[in-house]
Amino acid sequence: MFNSDHEIADYAIEIEDMIEIDMNLSDMFSNDLSNYFNFVYNSRAVGVVECSLVFNFEVEEGSCELKILNPKSEIEEFYYNEVLVRHIDNKFLIHNGSQLNA
Repeated sequence: MFNSDHEIADYAIEIEDMIEIDMNLSDMFSNDLSNYFNFVYNSRAVGVVECSLVFNFEVEEGSCELKILNPKSEIEEFYYNEVLVRHIDNKFLIHNGSQLNA
């Protein structure tokens, strides 16, 4: 569970590092572009889901949504929308392609 936006921001940095993406956190945690870069934290328990956290952000391929159920727990689960999956796949292909040609 998170007690502040600051704790969520720290966790978001961990997530960026873990899945190697840029979620534009400086925009997400400002009030300037809240329609494109934002997060929703729901601390209410529903069944086995103790809480959820959704990050919305933009990449070259379009609008991304990263949903995390039970963040920072032993039963943490990540769900990516199709745009984010495509972005990660594209990044992987570009990265591997540049290594193969080097």
